[in-house]
Amino acid sequence: MHTISPLKLYTQEQRREGMRQLVLLHLRKFGGRATSREVAGSIGKALKHVWPRFTELHQRGDIRDTGERVTGLRGRPQVIWATLDTEPANDKFLTDDTAPDWFKNFGT
Repeated sequence: MHTISPLKLYTQEQRREGMRQLVLLHLRKFGGRATSREVAGSIGKALKHVWPRFTELHQRGDIRDTGERVTGLRGRPQVIWATLDTEPANDKFLTDDTAPDWFKNFGT
């Protein structure tokens, strides 16, 4: 019998929004400032799946480019992103019973 992944039950936009929220959460864990590579490593996802969410968050005004750069693994400059708020990381959200199931399973 073939089983369906729980993530297949949600629309592509719901999965993207879940990843955007996860990116924001992990960006806040770094004190509100980090590169996309640092956040991807924290989440445990490949950079190619995470960096588009940074672009979307930037376009909708949730994060900003600090103008600062660090040298990446291949010698190229990487943007240091910052949240616009000062809200602390809320680890409870990922495990709280009130969090949607699709969001709780996003980082796994």
